[in-house]
Amino acid sequence: MQRSPFYQRCRRGSAVAAKLGFLYGILSLFLLGFGIKTLIDAHGKTAPIPITIEEFRRTHPAPGWYTITGAWADVTGSVYWEENGVVIDVYAPLSNVKNGSKSDIYVELTDSKTLSAFIDMGYARKKGGESAAREFRQAHRDVFRQQRDFSGLVTVGVRDPMGEWSKLGIDAANVIMIEDGWKPGTTKGIVCTIIGGVSALFCFGVLVRARRGM
Repeated sequence: MQRSPFYQRCRRGSAVAAKLGFLYGILSLFLLGFGIKTLIDAHGKTAPIPITIEEFRRTHPAPGWYTITGAWADVTGSVYWEENGVVIDVYAPLSNVKNGSKSDIYVELTDSKTLSAFIDMGYARKKGGESAAREFRQAHRDVFRQQRDFSGLVTVGVRDPMGEWSKLGIDAANVIMIEDGWKPGTTKGIVCTIIGGVSALFCFGVLVRARRGM
């Protein structure tokens, strides 16, 4: 039986829709799984695990939610990112001594006081050179040598899109990072689960309609 050109175009369109629906469905299921895993990980975690900086350096515990006590953050030796001249991320080496820049453990500092100090130090350097920057750091020692408890999520490996880590000879993939101030939350898990579930249902509907049209 001879099929009309319109019918053949519809069949080809249905085949393309089926392929796209299948690929999009895989991505939707991945997002759904990520959301469910995030919710499971956050469930029951009501407080961070306390650990001293000495024990943390010695044991390198698994990623999780920790409060690291007795630590020094050498903000002077930080790796930091800028966008349009504005410092947006500061990663300071963390150790158990006041002057401990050599470390594979870093803390991400995003508080306004630290970020503002970096911006002001940059202005001081532009006006008076490195000596002015040193004077600024001396005048703000409480920011550039921080001793306090650092509480947040611990992960292994960081992105290095600008090559800032590699410039310092640091393997970004092996850096242990404490995201100061962050804690497990269910919001991201709920959003990902909802979006992934709705997308998966939509893809299923597309596949069904495409199969009927083939």
